[in-house]
Amino acid sequence: MAFEFQQNLSPTLSGLSYTIFDGYRQIMEDLSKREGEYLSSLLILLKIKEDNKEDAIKKISSLAEIYYPNIPDFAEQVANYYLKK
Repeated sequence: MAFEFQQNLSPTLSGLSYTIFDGYRQIMEDLSKREGEYLSSLLILLKIKEDNKEDAIKKISSLAEIYYPNIPDFAEQVANYYLKK
C-alpha cells in the first residue's frame, strides 16, 4: 500500500530538494552499495523506470561527487535535473 502511494506522489522542486537534503547520509550510503531503501525511495520519487535505474544511479552519484560537500546544492541539482525533464 505505501509503495503504491509513493508512486502516485508528484513532488515539488522544493519538497524533493528537502527530501534529498534530509536523507543525504542514507542516500550516500545506498549509492555506495548501489541499492537500499533510501535510494529506492528516491528513484520512485524521481519516477525512474526500471530500465533507467542504473543510468540514474550513475547520474546521481556523479552529482554527489561534483557537489560534495555542499549538500543543499547537490539536493537542488538532483531535483532540478529530474523534475525539469
